[in-house]
Amino acid sequence: MKTKSLFISTIAMVVLLVVALATGTFAWYTAQNTVNATGASVGAVQSNSAAIGLGWSNATATSSSIALGEGDVRPMIPTAAPATGDNAIKFEEALLSTDGLGNPYVNSVQAGTPWTQVGWDGSANTTDTTLYIGNLDATTPVTVQVTVDIAAHVEDTDLNHLLRVAIFYAGTTPSLYTYVGTWGTGTAYADDLTDALATDPDELRPSEIAVVGNQFTLIGDGTASGVTIPLDGDQTRQLYLYAWLEGTDLNTSNMTLAASTFSINFTATQVG
Repeated sequence: MKTKSLFISTIAMVVLLVVALATGTFAWYTAQNTVNATGASVGAVQSNSAAIGLGWSNATATSSSIALGEGDVRPMIPTAAPATGDNAIKFEEALLSTDGLGNPYVNSVQAGTPWTQVGWDGSANTTDTTLYIGNLDATTPVTVQVTVDIAAHVEDTDLNHLLRVAIFYAGTTPSLYTYVGTWGTGTAYADDLTDALATDPDELRPSEIAVVGNQFTLIGDGTASGVTIPLDGDQTRQLYLYAWLEGTDLNTSNMTLAASTFSINFTATQVG
C-alpha cells in the first residue's frame, strides 16, 4: 500500500508523519508471512516566535518539509532498556521452536534491525540517513518537546498496539546519544537473549523473557516526554528514530496483520 505525501503546518512545530508496514519473515515465529511497506513524509514550519526546521545535514536543517523513506517494522526487543549512553539501542530477534509437549522455547537468536530514518525522493529511498533538527533563530535558545501519536488499534486489522517508537538526539559529545523516550501501549521488555541462552542451563522460554525485571517504561500515545531537546541559537542536533514491534507479544494469529501508523511532533518554546 502506498500513501500520498501529507504535510501539516502548525505554528512552531515540526511534524514527522511515518506510515510503515511490517515486511519480511517474523523471526520470532517459524511461519514465513509478509506484508508490504510504504513511504512516509515529514513537515515543518517556521514562525516568528520559535522557528525550527528539519534537514539531512547540519546546513540544511531549515526545510519546510522533507520525506522519510519506506522500511521494515519487525518484531524484536532491545538487548537493554533504552537509556542515554555511548550506544543508542541494540536489538535481537528470536526464532521459536516447540518441545515434545508443544511448549515454545528460543531456538536461536539473531541481531534485530529496526526501522530508522531514511530519505525519500518521491519514488524511492535515498542515501540520506542523518536527520537533523535546527533552531532557525540565531540568538534565542529554544527547548523542543516531543510527542508521538500512534493510530488507534483496530482488532484483527493492524498492529498499532505493538508498535514501539524510540527517539534519541545527539548529546554534548558526538558519541553520546541522549534518550528522549519510547512511545507505545502495553508492556515493553528488554533482554540480552544471547547472554541468557549462554548462561541458562535450561531452554530459554518466552515466559522467562517477559518478566517484571525486564520491563521498561513506555510513554503513552500523544503524551510528551519529560525530556526536551535543547537548541541554542542557530544550533542543530542529530535525531535518531527507531520503530519496531513488541516481539514478546507477537503470535501466529496476529503476525500477518498490517503494522502501524504514527506521527512524531516536535514543538519549540523559546527560553528566556
